[in-house]
Amino acid sequence: MCCNTQDAYSVVYKLIAILYILLCNVAYAQECTPYKSPKNYLLDNNKSAAIGYVACLHAAGVVAEVGYDRMFVGVLAMGDGHHGATYSFLQYEIPYGRSRMYIGPAYRLNHNSSLLIGRAGFDYRLYRRIYSSASVLQINRNLNYLHVGVKIIL
Repeated sequence: MCCNTQDAYSVVYKLIAILYILLCNVAYAQECTPYKSPKNYLLDNNKSAAIGYVACLHAAGVVAEVGYDRMFVGVLAMGDGHHGATYSFLQYEIPYGRSRMYIGPAYRLNHNSSLLIGRAGFDYRLYRRIYSSASVLQINRNLNYLHVGVKIIL
């Protein structure tokens, strides 16, 4: 009984596929380790994060922001004097020597959510990563809040 040529071709194709797989596994180094390398959590100079304590005449609050290359997004949460109002903001930073100035639109997240006129501020470096902070949150034409405090920028 003689071999069929179609069977011979399929055997040759299978052998070529097996040799190719073996060649790929032998020719390239495989990294076989059960341990995963740790991720790099270092921020480069373009990335930044900050957290701060701010207060106005009748309430205290916390501000947190993260940013990349002069654009920042953040949250300002105020205490009982503002009835727990929370604001989000988008701001553009302008570095100036030991200080940074910023401006951008704001949005009230709770208590009749709405788009506000905006937020502008100034941070001045006191020591290394510790900054003094002053900002104005403009709610409407007749109402604004001046917040002052301390901020740590990472």
